[in-house]
Amino acid sequence: MNDKKSFWVTLPGILTGLAAVITAIGSIIAIFYQVGVDGEKPEKGYSILASPTPEHPACGSVVRALPDTEYLVLNWQPVDGASTYTVELDCFGCGQYPNKWHSQSGTPWHIKPGMGRRTLHNPIYSSKVHIKLRQAGGTSLRWRVWAVDSEGREGKKSDWCQLAFSGSFDQ
Repeated sequence: MNDKKSFWVTLPGILTGLAAVITAIGSIIAIFYQVGVDGEKPEKGYSILASPTPEHPACGSVVRALPDTEYLVLNWQPVDGASTYTVELDCFGCGQYPNKWHSQSGTPWHIKPGMGRRTLHNPIYSSKVHIKLRQAGGTSLRWRVWAVDSEGREGKKSDWCQLAFSGSFDQ
């Protein structure tokens, strides 16, 4: 008889624990769904922004080595639905990576978010990143860009656009 009483005394605790585990699992599944871990779109009606198309300098072009007083200017075709853009530049031969792209190390070389706020219809990025390239011993740059919507969701990244430099960098 004591065994029957102890079972009935223990049962509510077991059920409460089981309910807590089920609730926790449901919460984890809901979080995964919201952040898109299940591979589906995170929100109904949301479509991923298209990738911008790099325009200038043309991909594969050779750019004259710029003096330190000038800016390297990059621009791309705008994307519908974009609020800003993020530009990533990569350096070939920089620092401890003399025979590969820096991003192949697993970390980006140079990222600039929030571009195009004032120029959404003619987005550009101007930088003296060529100075950083020279200082790091790099020989080439490549860049890509992606749109970001008003909710901070990133769109598709453009393909890498590679640039080579002719001449020598003024110091």
